[in-house]
Amino acid sequence: MANFEILNFTHTWILGKYSKQIRNDQNKFEWQNLDSSSFINPINLSLTPTNFLLVRHENEIHEFMNLCTNKSNLKAFYQGNSLLIIFKIKDVMRKFRVQFSDSNLKSSQSNCLACVKELSRFIDVIEFGSDISFENRYFSVQKPKNKVDTLELSQMTDLLVKKNEKKLPLIYQQESEVDILNSEDDKVLQEFIICCLIDPMFPSFVKKFNYY
Repeated sequence: MANFEILNFTHTWILGKYSKQIRNDQNKFEWQNLDSSSFINPINLSLTPTNFLLVRHENEIHEFMNLCTNKSNLKAFYQGNSLLIIFKIKDVMRKFRVQFSDSNLKSSQSNCLACVKELSRFIDVIEFGSDISFENRYFSVQKPKNKVDTLELSQMTDLLVKKNEKKLPLIYQQESEVDILNSEDDKVLQEFIICCLIDPMFPSFVKKFNYY
């Protein structure tokens, strides 16, 4: 069982649903879904002090990325209580989306906006049907100099994902050795190692690596 207590989180939101886009046996794109209502413990989206984003459920890490080192390859879109993140790792484009849940006195929409507010510190976050990013909409009195094209959900689903020929699982490809070793804060390296070690899929990857 993964012990997430050894990691510190600055923010954690309960998710109602988590979905990631995958290729099926017919080589077509489809969404693989997880619903918190199917589990005793809900799915969570968390941020760490060193700006890692994790989507996790019990002993599994479903998404893991550094918002600082990957900001140029990350873009997010939100509407209501849902958030879609698209990111490119080398020649591979990935998508996942989450739906926030109500918590305490906050609605699912409020929780989504709170997450968007944090993410907008690092990456572009755009509202569906809008050409203005969250940061410019809510935190700037000036109009953006460069217009951001509006993307509809139907357009995003038409994006093609190139075949990934890398043996390394995608969630581990986001931190290059140079990025890690040149980090000014050793905590970034520590958190990356911790996330690898507590991920139950990591030992199987190591075995495959040793095999090759």
